[in-house]
Amino acid sequence: MKKWLLLLVAFSTAFYMACGDGGGEGEGGHGGEAKGPELNPDGTYKLSDSAKQYSTPTPSELFSTIDEYVPNIRFRYYLKINKNSGYDDDRMIALNLGDRLAHLVLAVKAKEKQQFLDLADVAQDLALQINVSDPLISRKDELKRHVTNNEWPEVTKIMDALHEEIVEEVRRKENIGVLAETGAWLSGLDLVAEAISENYVVGATKAFYQPQVINHLINELNGLESYSKDSPVVKDVIAGLKEIAKNSPANEEDTLTKEEVVKLHEITSKLMKGITGGE
Repeated sequence: MKKWLLLLVAFSTAFYMACGDGGGEGEGGHGGEAKGPELNPDGTYKLSDSAKQYSTPTPSELFSTIDEYVPNIRFRYYLKINKNSGYDDDRMIALNLGDRLAHLVLAVKAKEKQQFLDLADVAQDLALQINVSDPLISRKDELKRHVTNNEWPEVTKIMDALHEEIVEEVRRKENIGVLAETGAWLSGLDLVAEAISENYVVGATKAFYQPQVINHLINELNGLESYSKDSPVVKDVIAGLKEIAKNSPANEEDTLTKEEVVKLHEITSKLMKGITGGE
């Protein structure tokens, strides 16, 4: 299963349950006696071969799947505009670039004109600092024109194309790539955890079963060169990912109680505040 495909499922399920008409409150819990995936000695899940085949879906893939379930989702409620691009090293910059890109694609669906433009400026500033900004710069004027004219289908098409170009640029920079990818995934997971913690529906919590994604990121971060791996923020992220694994469903059929979802959101929120410098 592809890395971001699992996040795609999480977004779709979480926002459907949180904002749609089809679901009421209920209490979940770790169900049955089924065993979860095989564990590594450090307590994390073992990574399957399929976990190496992940790739990020385009914004239109993400949003079309959400639209299928939640035609009237309140996207703007979950959109956070962080204009800070003044981070002191490339590890923080890469993590924050991932966060801003996650919110940038959300701004497209929310049709938030000024927020999109603000986020695009911040993402470009961050990308410039780690030399992966060419795709954004080359299409920025075109994007601004379409956004100003509320031509959102055209914006989506350009964002899809930019997505592929940025992914290709990032992949050429191994350390930067995995950090940006981790920042984006954590940002998305935090949004989902926030939505479910505020609008709890038991079935939605199955979306948090993402052991392959978590282990892939842990393994990739542990494989970084010492300069990146020994960074305090990267150490915090690795520890946080392990906490996320421990507080996630143990198997595909498990669910979480509302209290457990709140706990998970506390973990993701703390991680994102450490990455973005938020309060």
